[in-house]
This record gives sequence, C-alpha cells and structure tokens, in this order.
Amino acid sequence: MDSWLINRPELAEALLEDIERPKRWFALLDGTRPDGALTTFFLHGPEADYYPLFAGTELAPCLPYSAYLVAVTAKEYPWVEQASDTRTGVIWFRSSQSMRQQIPYWQGRMRASLNDASEWLFRYWDGQVLNRLLPVLSLRERAQLLGPAELLVVPDPDTGCWRYYQLAEQPQVRAPEPASPWILQAHHLAAFQAQFQGLQTEDFEVALWEQYSDLAARWHPLQFRRRVENGLNQGRRLGLNQAHGLLQFLVAQLRWGMDFWQQPPLSEIWTTANPEQEFRRWLAVQGP
Repeated sequence: MDSWLINRPELAEALLEDIERPKRWFALLDGTRPDGALTTFFLHGPEADYYPLFAGTELAPCLPYSAYLVAVTAKEYPWVEQASDTRTGVIWFRSSQSMRQQIPYWQGRMRASLNDASEWLFRYWDGQVLNRLLPVLSLRERAQLLGPAELLVVPDPDTGCWRYYQLAEQPQVRAPEPASPWILQAHHLAAFQAQFQGLQTEDFEVALWEQYSDLAARWHPLQFRRRVENGLNQGRRLGLNQAHGLLQFLVAQLRWGMDFWQQPPLSEIWTTANPEQEFRRWLAVQGP
C-alpha cells in the first residue's frame, strides 16, 4: 500500500507513543497562514525547539511569519493535540537526523525550478500543497524531495483525516546535502490543475462583474459560477487560450447564449489554424 489514512486521535496517539520510545518526530509548520496557526503554536508549545526556515535567507524580512521546523517532544503534548486537527495544515515526519542537520536541506528546498529555468517560491511546508503533490510523485521522487524524512504524515482535507506515507525503508546514516531547487515537471503541475482552474474561474468572475456587471447581474451567483466554468472549458476546447479571448467568449455567451459559437458563420472559425485570431476578427465586426 502506497499510503493509508489515520484519524485525529490515532495521529496524536502515534506521535506521543513514538516520542516516549523515543524516536525523532518533527513538524513543518506554515507560519505564513492567516488563520492563527503560528499563534496557536507559540501559545501551546512555548518551550518547543524550533527554527524559522526563512531566517538567513532572502525571506528573512517576513519574520516572524515563516515556515518553521519543529522538534516534537512529550512536552509539546498540548500543541500536538491542537495541531492534530487537519485544518492546521501541519506536516509531521520522522527522521534520524537532528533538527540542526536538517535546516540547510529544508532551506535549499524553498525554490522550485520550471523547465524554462525560472525559479519560484516552493511552499512544500504547506500541508495541502504536499498532499496534492505526493500522489503524482514516484517513490524515488518522494525520497528526493523530502530527503531527511523517513515517514511522513500530511493532512488530507478531502477526508478530514491524515495520510501516512512510508518514505524510507532504512534510516539514513548521515545528514543529506543541502538541497537545490526542486525541478517541477509537467505531471507535477497536473496535481494542481483543479486548483489552478478554480483560481482562474474566480479571476474571470471578478472581471465580468467589474467590466460587464449588467450581464453578470442577470444570473443567480451559483448559476453564474457554473456558466463561467462551463464557458471557460468550452472556450479552451475550441482553441482559445489567451485571457482576453476567453473573457470575450464568456461575454458573448452571456449576451447571445451558451451555444452562440455553433451558429454559422462563427462555427467555421474553430477549424481554422488560428481560431483565437479569427475570433477576435469576428468580434471586431460585431462591434462593442
């Protein structure tokens, strides 16, 4: 089995049982969240051994808002109870390495590189990001991404439970080298396609309300969201990829109906070499 689910009481029990043996458990805490996760940590785990991973990096001006690496011990029991709610987004993992050994590695993972060599902030410390990414990674990729971790527990918001991953069969003998930027492949990004499309849909909704409020106001908000989603999907299938073309496609649907694009002579442009350009020309003839 690749991974398995455990509920909140099982997580707290497993962590505290292992701590008492003892084994080394750690947590990655997203201290940039607006929901007070960082305040909860300082309130319930004031004696914890922790390190803000933004310290000493170009993100240091953001402190105290930062990703935090936390060494979990029995004295953090009050915080463990609070943070075992999946809504906190905490990531738990077990490692044979000390916290100090791990810091350079996790700091080196804060950037991701795309195929065009551009680099972006990589929020691996966000439990929801990691939960989406892990299922599309091979076992080898998981081990490469999460070098110090031997066992990992991430929140699964779809079930309200925690997802448990075994990453390494044998404990590592020595600390991993500091990581270089993680290279994001196309299949990695596919894991976030639904979220990307959701954000795009929201952006187009806002644009329609700001620029074409008379058309948008004709629809119930729930119906309007569905029409925007369906319209974007249809526009992409017809070959429209640029934001301006998609927005005008949505406007045309609101004015002339969802199936306006099937009416001649417009129906003929979707089979041309450049439907985006032909659609703009057609719109220019129609006028504002």
